[in-house]
Amino acid sequence: MIAVENQTTHSPNQTLSVNILSTFNDCQINLQADELAIFLILDGGVDMLSRGKVEVLESGCGFLVNHIGFPKILHCYENFQALFIKMPVEFVQKVFANINYKPGTEQNLVSLNRIMLKPTIELEIFMRSMEMYTQHYPNDFTTSLHSTKIVEFFWLVSQDLKKEILDRFLQPYYVPHRLIFDEVLEKNFQENVSISELAQQVGCSVSTFKRRFEDIYKCTPGSWLLNRRLEEAKILLEATNKSIAEIGYEVGFQNPSHFIQTFKAKFGCTPKRLQRNKLAA
Repeated sequence: MIAVENQTTHSPNQTLSVNILSTFNDCQINLQADELAIFLILDGGVDMLSRGKVEVLESGCGFLVNHIGFPKILHCYENFQALFIKMPVEFVQKVFANINYKPGTEQNLVSLNRIMLKPTIELEIFMRSMEMYTQHYPNDFTTSLHSTKIVEFFWLVSQDLKKEILDRFLQPYYVPHRLIFDEVLEKNFQENVSISELAQQVGCSVSTFKRRFEDIYKCTPGSWLLNRRLEEAKILLEATNKSIAEIGYEVGFQNPSHFIQTFKAKFGCTPKRLQRNKLAA
């Protein structure tokens, strides 16, 4: 894709990076493990690939995302403009402390790497004010305005979303070792990997891996992997038209019968029944 055209504001200590994107370039979206981002469509729209399904993201929509969860953008529509805000996790933690938000302590929730944001009047006001400050007042004072607006944004998000959703997104940054565990598990849960291979990728011994795993997730690695595969299978069954066997294999089940049995045990219905219910809805 062609290069990004943007207006950028950086704080003196690189706390925030605020861009108005008029074209999209994958190279521009370069998040590190200690960074989060806000991506909001100001005008136009994009086609994005999410969990095997193409979705249209239109003006007023967007998402809050970490370094794992940025989707592949396939196409930008005419007049595309987006607000892209990149910020260190430490900054976000301070913001949530300021609005008295504390993540819950239930650590066995599957993490979220992206939270989709639907159009609201409040979000529209936030977007347009950030656009105005960035394009028309590019100076040091604007940085202070941006920081204040980010506090406003997260307060609005905390009021609009269920607490469980925010907890699933934020917990990895509050629980020791969880971020690296989440990243390794997300990369490997669909593969036939051993505990020793996972431990090696995390950078610890097998015994330390098992101990830390149970401290973080309150279950064994085997039960977490099984649950994660089934949750992903449910998403794919609801979002795609792939066959039962294809989805089972894609999430890590080598035996279709085993996939069907374990799916029914967890969700109370077979994968086929779930697909039929989706079509009937």
